[in-house]
Amino acid sequence: MLDALPPGTVFADRYEVVRCIGKGGMGAVYEVVHTRTQRRRAMKILHPGLMSDDDARERFAKEASITANVDSEHLVDVFDAGLDEATRCPFIVMELLKGESLGERLQNHGRLPVDELLTVLGQVGGALEKTHQAGIIHRDLKPDNLFVTRKADGSAHAKILDFGIAKAVDPVASMSRNTSNIGTPLYMAPEQLEGAKLDARADLYALGHIAFELLTGESYWENELRGSASSIALLRHIEAGPPEPASERARRLGGRRGARARRVVLEGDRPQPEGSLRQRDRARRRVLARARDPEHRPHGRDPRGVEA
Repeated sequence: MLDALPPGTVFADRYEVVRCIGKGGMGAVYEVVHTRTQRRRAMKILHPGLMSDDDARERFAKEASITANVDSEHLVDVFDAGLDEATRCPFIVMELLKGESLGERLQNHGRLPVDELLTVLGQVGGALEKTHQAGIIHRDLKPDNLFVTRKADGSAHAKILDFGIAKAVDPVASMSRNTSNIGTPLYMAPEQLEGAKLDARADLYALGHIAFELLTGESYWENELRGSASSIALLRHIEAGPPEPASERARRLGGRRGARARRVVLEGDRPQPEGSLRQRDRARRRVLARARDPEHRPHGRDPRGVEA
């Protein structure tokens, strides 16, 4: 059984392991060197306990190619994928990123400066717009899946990680088929917890919660998390939807850091399943425009209940 790859191990006949970068529920990520080109890359391998799980293997394999036709500098480049003959373990080789995830940034330094927050959200919003246009929903956006590197001038450059549970959606078929509710509860839309049909608004809802956390330094659901006697009780709060506008809760947490930052916090409720695809597209464009351009301020409310 494949448990760990020690430094010096040659995997798939061409990748020499340098170190383990991190481990998660789906597998581990290693820094590797291509033995022929000497290029340093990041290599993800599937967790040994999931190698006999057909669904896990399918999701892992999908991550290698699901965004292949989406052109965005804010998505991680994939260079290789396959199966190691010696261990029969699937792997994905990606660009090696230097920096930290937003989860690490929050843990180590607290909330982000407003200008950097707006830059990062704008970049992520632009990349999401492209994946959504391609019919791809990420479904697990959270601070740990948003990585920030630095350009030569020191400015932030965001990358969206982990499309392993992303779903390619037929915009017509999605109106009548349910989808899996895989995701991270603190950032999940109520309909995702219910296992209902999803569209791009599920990602935008998650992005709104991420914006709140980056702005205030803690999750929107922190009060409910502390006051819930069990995870089931917390999930009931989340499934019911936000009990108050995010901007009001942010003000109490010391998030009064300028109207420009507060505008990017989504204040939505459940999506209306009867909304047309055209309405959904208009709502998505408005929210993404708000993330990319803080001065963008349309009138009225969209079908999701996002305040303008």
